[in-house]
Amino acid sequence: TRSRHVALPILASSLSVAPKEQRETYAEYAKRNGIALPKSSTQGSQYVTCYDRYGSQGSSVRITDFIADLYQVGWDNRISSCCFNGIWNLYDLRNYNANSPNSAAKAAWGENYCEDFNGGVPFDKITSSIRFVGAPDGYKYDTINLYQYEHYMGIEQYSYGDASSLNYDNLGRSLIVTGCNPWTLYENSNYQGRCVCVSPADSSNCYPGFYDNMGNIANQVSSVRRGCFCSRKVAPVNSKAAFRD
Repeated sequence: TRSRHVALPILASSLSVAPKEQRETYAEYAKRNGIALPKSSTQGSQYVTCYDRYGSQGSSVRITDFIADLYQVGWDNRISSCCFNGIWNLYDLRNYNANSPNSAAKAAWGENYCEDFNGGVPFDKITSSIRFVGAPDGYKYDTINLYQYEHYMGIEQYSYGDASSLNYDNLGRSLIVTGCNPWTLYENSNYQGRCVCVSPADSSNCYPGFYDNMGNIANQVSSVRRGCFCSRKVAPVNSKAAFRD
């Protein structure tokens, strides 16, 4: 999905959902680890504004954090269109389809990119949970995000930097790379064993790379490193690059 700039209309009524347990920001992580922020660190926080009518019309809800059950905020099965700032995943069922990996899911991203859910793969009024991808304070920071099931469903684990072991060993059938740099995935802990490099879709513009099905590397990742240190590379589904060894 490409970034677009669309003027927002006057809202009929609106609701703002405040974060409950927002994860550490990339700025906090960088400060804690003595890492300089990228020069392009003026990016804003991730948020999405969704509406109960097409064309960004009607009542709205502004979301800035994970919501595992939209019923709790009165927005279950109500969304017909959204304007995205950052990278967001929407799910047919609550808890990010964790109990039903064959259910529908949708990924979208951009800077004020607005979309109606009435064409292509319809997603109109079925969203029951939603979450952003990567760092809450900017979608162009370097992160790697692994998901339990294909199409970014179920349990998620992420990293802002090198991780010699993961909280969930060998978890991940899909992944999303954010930021400007590639990552190396390793079969074993401490960066050992078979490896593969994954990358953003565009390293110059720092556009995210989507891997909706990790194929023969699924459920085999035990450690990750920022940067590419392996001859084997896999391109994201939203890139024109081909798989190469």
